[in-house]
Amino acid sequence: DEEKIMESMLVSGITYSKKEARITLKKVPDKPGIAAKIFLPISDAGIMVDMIIQNTHDGSGLTDMTFTVLRTDFDRAMEILEKVGDEIEAEEVSGDKEIAKVSIVGAGMLGNPGTASRMFGALSGKGINIDIISTSEISISCLIKGSQLKEAVNAIHDEFFPNKWSGPAPSSAGEGVFDCIVQEYCIHTAVRVDRTTENSYDIICGIYLLLIDMRVLKGDF
Repeated sequence: DEEKIMESMLVSGITYSKKEARITLKKVPDKPGIAAKIFLPISDAGIMVDMIIQNTHDGSGLTDMTFTVLRTDFDRAMEILEKVGDEIEAEEVSGDKEIAKVSIVGAGMLGNPGTASRMFGALSGKGINIDIISTSEISISCLIKGSQLKEAVNAIHDEFFPNKWSGPAPSSAGEGVFDCIVQEYCIHTAVRVDRTTENSYDIICGIYLLLIDMRVLKGDF
């Protein structure tokens, strides 16, 4: 019926990135111009910044600034920001490369309350802590520990696509090339992340290469 159709359109897919790193400048002065002093040198170095969050310490006049950059830019960014941290008298500049970003996307989320709480609840149910949250009209992204990425994707999948899987329980097998292809295919087709039977290998590879050729997927994961 119409209600079920609308529910299926709410979230159209789950995506993830394992290519980012998090940087935090702790207890920097909470005053005009500080954000520019932090981000202008990063921009001048050609480093892209993605998720940004600012936490103010009540009554102290200080704030924490946390953001993400590509993991390949992490070392350069840290070198720049350690100098900036000294200039703006930050208490500490720290970073973490062992993080991942998981997102849900879908035009149906616009004007439909409760989607974010369902995603957060799914992660919470698996004991997965969220470091940073970023939203847009058609997506919600969460920064989590990199080691919990597969579990996070599965939890979110089970919340929004509960009837799309009828196979065995998730495997604890290693993250080889086969697993990567299966995982990427599963995420983009709303199938639970898992190993499949060996005789499905050629089918999955064929579909994966077709999606790359159609520019639906990037072939660089």
